[in-house]
Amino acid sequence: MLITPFMLTVLKFLRVQLKLEKEVSTDLTVDEGVTNFIVILSNEAGESPRAKLSMYIGNDSPEEVENLQLTLDKDGKATVTWEAPKEGVHNGYIGQLTYDVFRNIGGQSEKVSTYQTDTTFSETITKGKLSSYSYSVQAINSTKKSAIATTNGEIYGNAIEVPFSDDFATKESSLIYTIIDANNDNSTWYWSDAKGGVFKCKYDPKNHGDDWLITPPIHMKPGKTYNVSFQAMAVGGATYPERLEVKWGTNNTAEAMTGELLPKTVLNSSTYKTFTGTR
Repeated sequence: MLITPFMLTVLKFLRVQLKLEKEVSTDLTVDEGVTNFIVILSNEAGESPRAKLSMYIGNDSPEEVENLQLTLDKDGKATVTWEAPKEGVHNGYIGQLTYDVFRNIGGQSEKVSTYQTDTTFSETITKGKLSSYSYSVQAINSTKKSAIATTNGEIYGNAIEVPFSDDFATKESSLIYTIIDANNDNSTWYWSDAKGGVFKCKYDPKNHGDDWLITPPIHMKPGKTYNVSFQAMAVGGATYPERLEVKWGTNNTAEAMTGELLPKTVLNSSTYKTFTGTR
């Protein structure tokens, strides 16, 4: 920078006499964290306005990992991939990063890899009780940790045997159900802790509902008849009736739902009604 003879003040504590047209720098030791640097120029005529710079000094906490994804194939091989965070929470220095990886099943979390440098993790899950699996990743530098990021959930395990019933008591147990927002309006099924645990479908005033709540796979034997029953209600009763249809199929997609258990039925009661179908 071009200057005239002046006095330089940094953080009010450091004074250096400088000469004309000289670029200067100085080393300072400050505590880790957000630091304010203030520079004031002065000459015989007085002092300049303050020039201020605020920045994070030292190791910053990394941002969450980016583009975190999970794939889980039919043989139980789970592969988790992610991208390293590009900056710190305060736009500060994050340094060399390592990662901890956690496996999440039914509300329980277990660390399965620690201080790894690769941005991918894989393992093969032993097939057992049907569960929803997800993975979490945390970025770590020499002194700080990022917030924990978690993948989508994937269902894996043996099909459920009958008799089977579910009261939707916990959010963790609800994760084995598949939710499809077929019309992509962000108004769809979701689990709620109301009434001890229920699934609700969010109303959209602009679109007709096209949303699916699909059970986990249930093992059925050829030549057998199965009875299916459930309870449903319309929160708005006869004032705001809803319409429900129940189908069955061989996969957890809307296209696979080809069999019918309950034809399109109007719900107009604000109290639960029991419905029954036969497969």
